[in-house]
Amino acid sequence: MKKDNRYIRKEANGLLTSQLRRLFLNKNMRLGENPSTADEDMGIDYFFEVLDDTISQEPKHLFLFYNQNKGTDKEIKKIKTKSHEHFGKIPFTISLRHAEYFYNELEEGLLFTLCDINNKNIYWYDIQNDPMLPERMLEQKAEGHSFIQIYIPADNLLGENTFERLFKQIDYAKYNQIRKKRIVKKDITADYSKTKITDSNILNEILHTLKLFEGIKVLPTNVISQLYPFKGSDKTFFNDWGFYTDNEKFFDFMDSIVINRNKLESSENLEYESDKLREVINFFQYNKISHIRWSGSNSKNQICIHKLYDSSKCDCERCNLENLNFVRTKELLRDHKSDSKQDLMRKGYTYYLMGDYIKSSKIFLEVYNDANKTINPINYTISKYNLIKLRGFIKSSYYGDDKHEILEKINDLEFDDDERFIKKNAPHFVDIYKNIKEIQFYDDVENKINNCFLEIQKIHYRDSNGGGQSIDSYYKLKSSFLRFNSYIEHNFIIFNSYQEYIDISKKVLESLFILYSLKNPNSEKYEIFEWYAIKVLIFNVNEEFIKYLFNRYAISNLKVYENVLFKINELLENLLFSYDELADQIDIFKPLRLEKIINNLVMILSIIDIENKEKEKFILKILIASKKLLKLNLIPYDGLYFFVEKVDVNKKTLKKILDLFILKEYKGIGFTYILDKYVKICSADEVEQLIKDIFNISEITQLAMGHEYFDDLVYSLTLINHDTKLALKKILTEKLHENFDVFLFETAVLYELIDFDMEMFDTFLSLIPDMSNFDESKVYFRSYENIHLLKAINIAFKFKVDLIQKIRPQLHKIFKGEKAYFIWLTDLDNFDYKEFNSYWILRGRTKYFIEKFKNSKKLKEEIVKSLKNNYVEGVAKMYFKELV
Repeated sequence: MKKDNRYIRKEANGLLTSQLRRLFLNKNMRLGENPSTADEDMGIDYFFEVLDDTISQEPKHLFLFYNQNKGTDKEIKKIKTKSHEHFGKIPFTISLRHAEYFYNELEEGLLFTLCDINNKNIYWYDIQNDPMLPERMLEQKAEGHSFIQIYIPADNLLGENTFERLFKQIDYAKYNQIRKKRIVKKDITADYSKTKITDSNILNEILHTLKLFEGIKVLPTNVISQLYPFKGSDKTFFNDWGFYTDNEKFFDFMDSIVINRNKLESSENLEYESDKLREVINFFQYNKISHIRWSGSNSKNQICIHKLYDSSKCDCERCNLENLNFVRTKELLRDHKSDSKQDLMRKGYTYYLMGDYIKSSKIFLEVYNDANKTINPINYTISKYNLIKLRGFIKSSYYGDDKHEILEKINDLEFDDDERFIKKNAPHFVDIYKNIKEIQFYDDVENKINNCFLEIQKIHYRDSNGGGQSIDSYYKLKSSFLRFNSYIEHNFIIFNSYQEYIDISKKVLESLFILYSLKNPNSEKYEIFEWYAIKVLIFNVNEEFIKYLFNRYAISNLKVYENVLFKINELLENLLFSYDELADQIDIFKPLRLEKIINNLVMILSIIDIENKEKEKFILKILIASKKLLKLNLIPYDGLYFFVEKVDVNKKTLKKILDLFILKEYKGIGFTYILDKYVKICSADEVEQLIKDIFNISEITQLAMGHEYFDDLVYSLTLINHDTKLALKKILTEKLHENFDVFLFETAVLYELIDFDMEMFDTFLSLIPDMSNFDESKVYFRSYENIHLLKAINIAFKFKVDLIQKIRPQLHKIFKGEKAYFIWLTDLDNFDYKEFNSYWILRGRTKYFIEKFKNSKKLKEEIVKSLKNNYVEGVAKMYFKELV
């Protein structure tokens, strides 16, 4: 019976509220569900109130968010055209009026959701933070349309694994809406004339300007270009790492600075103090300016400022934490001998990075209360910004007794419209104030990274089609990203734990992997990974994204600079040395996710282009410390599994890794893979002893089929001594005759632990479930698949069973939508290929399926035809790698 809209809406609303209720409850939060009536005309179906449920008798309000929920009983279809800019996303049409209201007018965060009521899946779309939406809305309006198509990322599937990301997006959406509503008036602009003084001493002119911005080390490039004495005429600008100026006095002074006996001096004036010259060079170093170039009419050589950089190792709290030296970090945090405002800001920022939001808040509150926004509004602005961010973290993820005390002090903090006040008292600071208040520092870099990423994707396309090209866009991408990183790190601005930061990190990394994987010899490549790139891999993304990059761009090894291995070793040594300080650092809500970091470290080591024995030296450090790491749940299981996959590990090390996986509560596929790889290099006697040890038995014939490790040890049983195998075969055969077990039969016969027996196979076939009356509207995606029948076909392929005689009579048990697939599978050469779907070959990819496909000339001919008409990358890869 066809479902009407009312039924679909009711089902969708029930599905959404029950899912959200459960997910918030798992995080000790209660969801207040309020169906909207007053706002229905504007497209709002619900407004949800999120409450802190730590004290169930006194739930505290955390925040509100709105929702527009749509439901469908039709198949969710993703865009399959690879050239489409929204490839892989889910298209959906909504009211243009609603989209404009959500994006431009609503002050609260709004979550758009699409519910697949048949498969019980919920997809969300962060409509208020889609930077492409405003332009598309204008286009639709100009063309007279009343609807607009949105594109929902397919990985925005609501569940436990994505909830943290969703939570952060909702939190940011509200802030972003307020920011849009309170955008600074364009008539309030900065005045940089205060930076211009008349002094015969150029060093004093520079130091005067730097003093005006005391408290902020990294400035936006558009601000630096306006500052005297850096600025000349309108020919002052940035290009990647270079700063261009036609101010000859400034340029010649900078050109005069040299290093002499580890001290800076100026050939222009030997009386200039080295410390003051260092202050000038440090400014350029923090702002990632490597070269100063002349833009005047006559010719001058560029100045290589980077040769004057301070290369000594910093011993501050933040840098030690960045190096995972928690012992030294905490030692420095306890030292209060000479806390300047800059020192306090750094301590507050370090506490934030450690996830101690209360201590961080107390320090930034002290700075905020002492700040004088009339004289120097920098500390005032940064501390207020950070307190607003910390307030969100405390509300959502801190449950200590002092939570309410600190929140009372910062709850009312909001950015006031201070632009006119700042214009009057510190006009040179207006642009920086707007840059921080409105998070322009992110908007600017996001646009640059997006543009570079798009250009680099074009390079990849041209390379794969025979075109060569330089990679100028890489230099812009690198300079933009590193300058942005320096801006938030050295100015102590809280941002790097937000999804937006992770997203641009992903685009930077994917750009590097694209350029590293270029094949055309005429293309300029990214040939060696620098430490900054490896650092982003370790700290900024999860292991799934790293796997995606390695697989997507077929990377089997990474060439790295020599200092990368030193840095990785330093991180690992510091982390293990800091063991006693790590217990309070294990928390999914902390910016530094140690379990992710150590997993990523191991994964990256797996493919770095060094000898395997060198890689194993790193791994052995983890294995030696495994007892300690186990207590903190810091064993990098995913990383070790990946390591064993990619590296030819020696037998002794492999056994140590296997022993760790045996201790793991949930074994997973990694355990089976490592076990199988280990037993392949063992003697039959060693394999038997291993099985006895795991099963805690004295003879193999005593093993229990229902033991938790039985499934994992099946391959190992194929490697035992011949006589033992015969005895085991007898026991398994008798057991199956006595009490037939579907799984045991399938496993034993495929691994040849028993002989194939047609009578038993007939029993296996008789137990295939009848799914002909399957109602796909009531269960999850693809659960109509008759897995049992596929297993039967796999066995039939292996033992050359007559498919027409044995399998065809079972096809009445399949779901109607699967009929063509199974008819094809049971007779590849005589199938009517007008009904063929090339995706079919990607299902059931066992070695017996592949062998069957490989032997069918007709099938291979039809695959070639289908690829000409509809190129599918997965099908093409399988065809060329496995079938021909």
